[in-house]
Amino acid sequence: MNRNFIFVLISLVTLFSIANATTQFKKCEEYPEAELLTVKLTPDPIKPGDQTFEVSVKLNYTIIPGTTINIDVLDQVNPIFLAYYSMDLCSQTDCPVNSGKTFSTTHKFTLPAKLPSKYFIRVYHLFDGPSTPDPFSCAIAIIGS
Repeated sequence: MNRNFIFVLISLVTLFSIANATTQFKKCEEYPEAELLTVKLTPDPIKPGDQTFEVSVKLNYTIIPGTTINIDVLDQVNPIFLAYYSMDLCSQTDCPVNSGKTFSTTHKFTLPAKLPSKYFIRVYHLFDGPSTPDPFSCAIAIIGS
């Protein structure tokens, strides 16, 4: 009897821990020069519908008009965009924002009502111009891997 109780208790604790795990963002390996963004989600764990992204970074670049924040949600199995968000950062703050400062923004973004079991979210700052095709800063969370 005691063994069964302990097994059930451990199973429930494990299940609860997995179900309530916070989303972990890490450096984007495909952009090794990009600074790591700090991303906090609300609600977390992720739920379809309205999601708030709090994004911050210690700048090693200057934010000027045309610098955007982008959020991509992509299916891991079939590499297609599930959702996309982009906003010029200077529409939220006075520009320029000089290098060396910690820069934080908050963005509300609606996730699809149905998400696949495996997908990833990439958040990045990018200058929307032909001379800088790679992000200045980036973070990625892989869900369901």
